[in-house]
Amino acid sequence: MKILLAATGTAGNVLPFVGLGKCLRERGHQVLLAAGGNCRSMAERENIEFFNLDPPAGALSFDIAHRDAGGKEMGKQLLEEGIYQIQHVYRWIKEQYVPGHTVVACPGWLFGGRIAQEHLGVPLASVCLQPMMLRTTDDKRIPRFLARMLDRIIDVFVDMALAKPLNEFRSSLGLSKISRVMNRWWFSPQTILGLYPYWFSPVPSEWKAQTILTGFPYYDAMTDRSNIGDVQAFLDAGPPPLVFSQASLIKDAKGYFSTCAAIAKEMKHRAILLTAHPEHLPKPLPNDVVSFGFVPVSDVLPRAAAFIHHGGVGSIAQALAAGVPQLTVPGFLDQPDNCRRLLKLGVSANLLPKDFSKEKVVPLLRQLVSSPTVKEKCEEFQRLSEDRNSFIRAAEALERLEGTDGQYHPPL
Repeated sequence: MKILLAATGTAGNVLPFVGLGKCLRERGHQVLLAAGGNCRSMAERENIEFFNLDPPAGALSFDIAHRDAGGKEMGKQLLEEGIYQIQHVYRWIKEQYVPGHTVVACPGWLFGGRIAQEHLGVPLASVCLQPMMLRTTDDKRIPRFLARMLDRIIDVFVDMALAKPLNEFRSSLGLSKISRVMNRWWFSPQTILGLYPYWFSPVPSEWKAQTILTGFPYYDAMTDRSNIGDVQAFLDAGPPPLVFSQASLIKDAKGYFSTCAAIAKEMKHRAILLTAHPEHLPKPLPNDVVSFGFVPVSDVLPRAAAFIHHGGVGSIAQALAAGVPQLTVPGFLDQPDNCRRLLKLGVSANLLPKDFSKEKVVPLLRQLVSSPTVKEKCEEFQRLSEDRNSFIRAAEALERLEGTDGQYHPPL
């Protein structure tokens, strides 16, 4: 079978697709991955054929290599790139599609996959890394009528930005216009793969018909391991350190990492700062505080005292698997929702970015690392995280789609 995987965003968003592609290739399938050019080396490391989704120079009004990662400008840039990829992804799928022997898997926001399913009949699994993508009125925090109203407001703003270019392309293919892009349309009516476990977020009632939860996708081979010896030497040289990281999209984290170093110094605690941007680090670092690039955290977190991070779902999963307390500082997109779900598990504390200060973090961290209740909860979810069959379940679901017509058929 020929399986087309497509993904965009940070390396954390693409890594699960590389891990899934590796599993599928080992099961004898031909696998192709479409993603940003910065992910080529990850795919090639697993012998996965790669297609670059980056727009060519001059295709957009901004330079993707120098993307501003904050505020309204970031939103505009991501929107423009997303509009470009509607046609780009569709055409890639059309070129690769072999009827009866091809299956596609991609996130819902890569709308070209959904259009290919409608227009070509290609079987499609929508991949959901973040539970918040499955919008629901099941949330007990707010009345159902208010949840529906908020959903409608979201739909209006999304349609203002996306419906016109989306429908223009659909019209060129002879497809009817759509509205409420993010309500139900953007996910496959056949299969949705939720790459997280039920105990982190159950399937909302609206999506139960076609959703399969596979568990967290543990794959952490994104980086060059040439410096892993230095990491292990530091871990061996003393007690478990605090580990701090920040999202790779953040292009100005100087204040954040300065505060991290101050926290470690105040607590007289060893610490590791993980960042792809060494220019963000304070100089000099305090004694017993070291920095590394984005080494595989699965090598580090099992020997950490606590993990302080931005709340990406991949970081959360790795920390749960390591059984380590977490302090999250969510910024944008799915991060606040991920951290809200994590808090319910009893293994974390949470701060807004504006509250991330030495004065507020130090007492929270001391409480986290000394609490018997937190330790017990960490051990409970570490045991649950021993299930490492996520990619196998996802692969089996994709294999069941081979030869189907791209539509959902309820079981007999």
